[in-house]
Amino acid sequence: MKNKLNVLDFLSTGAENALTAKELQALTGYKTLRHVTQEIHNLRVRGVAICSDNNYKCQGYFLPANILEVERCDRQMKSRIYKIQKAKKSLEDYIELNGGER
Repeated sequence: MKNKLNVLDFLSTGAENALTAKELQALTGYKTLRHVTQEIHNLRVRGVAICSDNNYKCQGYFLPANILEVERCDRQMKSRIYKIQKAKKSLEDYIELNGGER
């Protein structure tokens, strides 16, 4: 197995240069896509502004070229958070109805 390389070394600036998790996996040597996305998460938590996009023009991860790219990524993340919170409600309701702890 080749040595894992840093995901950040392969990210380019601008949405038009986005790389998919699969492309990053091939470039870095990570065993799974989950390892790639976990590393991106870890970098973000440590303060690295890594954008992602999943629209028809580009898909993947990239470093922001401008504030508009950051704002678009932020909106997409907020939308995912909202959808997860809505889905989570049924689990919370089940716990409450069945005497579980919250």
